[in-house]
This record gives sequence, C-alpha cells and structure tokens, in this order.
Amino acid sequence: SEDWAFATKLADTLLDRFMDSENGGFFFTAEGAEAPIHRLRPWQDDALPSGNGIAARALLQLGHLTGEARYLEAAAQTLAASRQEMERYPLAHAALLRALDESLDPPTLISVCGGTGDDREPLIAGALDAAARGHRLHCYAIGDGGGPPPGPAGQARAANTAQAFVCRGTHCLPPTGDPSEMIRSLNANN
Repeated sequence: SEDWAFATKLADTLLDRFMDSENGGFFFTAEGAEAPIHRLRPWQDDALPSGNGIAARALLQLGHLTGEARYLEAAAQTLAASRQEMERYPLAHAALLRALDESLDPPTLISVCGGTGDDREPLIAGALDAAARGHRLHCYAIGDGGGPPPGPAGQARAANTAQAFVCRGTHCLPPTGDPSEMIRSLNANN
C-alpha cells in the first residue's frame, strides 16, 4: 500500500542520506547538502526529542514490523554510538533511552491483517483490551489497499479472513483469527 511504500522510502532515505556509516547514528544534515562548517550528530534531547533517538526507535519499530534487518542494524549502531553520551548524562537522552529499552526488551507486536472490518474488529478489540490490562504492545491494523506489506503481514494477504500475528522482536507465532487464542498467546509470551 501507499503507507508501506512511504514508510520504507523514508527509512531508506534516512539510511542513504543521513546515516554516519563510519561511526553510527545520523547527521542533522543530508549527505550532499550545502556544506555546513560541521555536520552535527545530535544525541541530546532539547525542546524536542533528539533526532537520533526518534530515528532509532522508528527504525526498530519498522524493522520488527517488516523483518528488514538493515533497519534493525542501523538502530543498533545508533544506540552503540550514543552509549557513552547516555551513560554520562542519562537525563538528557530520554529519546535514546526509550529506543534502547525497546531494543533490549522489544514490545509485543500485533499485526491484524486480511479479511474485512467485521472479522478484524474482534482481533483489534482483543489487542486493545490486552494493552489496557498492562501488556506492553504495539498493534497495527493492516489495510487491504495496494500490494502486500513486507514481513509477516504480507503472509496474511492470501487468507480471506482476518488474522493476527503476535510477534516479539523478530520471532512470530503462527497467525490466528481467534481473539481468545491471540490473548492466550500474549499471556504466554509476556
């Protein structure tokens, strides 16, 4: 779909034009942009969270959702490059620390895909109920427009009914269309 294409194009542009491939992390200015005196790689949060923290977290989430190892590796390199800064002054690096937390202990990911709204709704409601009960998770409802998304969600496109994929990091359980089974999977894997 257009959303998948847009998300992966943004991530690929980030890697191609902003990544410091020698040291890890991301520059504030793009490769080939009008040359500033010094290309900054800001780690600290300011009035807004640091770009490196947001980039690492977004790449982790997209990498887990799509199964794309390049995104996960770029996030890991960013966290490794910023380690000394985070250790030295943790209060100034909340965005990076949140990305580090999600890297070390990935939240459970639920992708609800395929089918129609009628058979998707119970799965989405079950995921929301699980989140309300304290499960740390991200839930994505994958629409039917355009081509199949990458990763586990694309595998569900062949099914005519909605399916939920429960994943932790890069490990996914078999898909299910039963909300009760999805909740049992969540309880067993948390």
